[in-house]
Amino acid sequence: MRKLLLGLFLLGFIMIIVGCNPRTTVSPTTTGATTIAPTTTPSNSNQGLSIALNPGIDTVEVGEEFIDAGVTAYLGDEELNVTVLENTVDTDVLGAYVVRYMIGHEYYTLSFLVERVVVVIDSTAPTLKLNPGVDTIKVGGVWVDAGVTASDNYFDEVTVTVEGTVDTNYLGTYTITYTATDELGNESTIKRIVDVIN
Repeated sequence: MRKLLLGLFLLGFIMIIVGCNPRTTVSPTTTGATTIAPTTTPSNSNQGLSIALNPGIDTVEVGEEFIDAGVTAYLGDEELNVTVLENTVDTDVLGAYVVRYMIGHEYYTLSFLVERVVVVIDSTAPTLKLNPGVDTIKVGGVWVDAGVTASDNYFDEVTVTVEGTVDTNYLGTYTITYTATDELGNESTIKRIVDVIN
């Protein structure tokens, strides 16, 4: 009987101790993903890439020679390889053309495309030449306009206009002006002097 009472007493004491100790709740720990920025070490570290079209004459008169000034490219202090991919400039034909360059490196994987625009223009006026004629006439005589010869550096057709008159009934000096104009509006003039004398 004493053993039974002692056992019940111990059991009750243990339950009281357990009840007096609150439960401890541990929140789960969440570990998020950590992103580390990649470290890039460029070739020739801390060196810059520079690409420049060399100064040149990229507006060319039709019929003249175009000289390609090229491109200069550096990676730091090292000059890069430049290859002309395309150059179709035809200075015999008016228009805009493109010269394309490829820039690369012998060992590193890099390439750049650079373009130069070349324009072929016509700003040259036609050429005029007086045809030989009799330009000193006696009063009352007949003056015949010998005209001019006109030619152009590009166009086959040239328009020639004439201004001025000669009145052989009156003494004096007369001026005849010839103007030649090509299809782009380039023009030139030349004058003929006619004298009416006694």
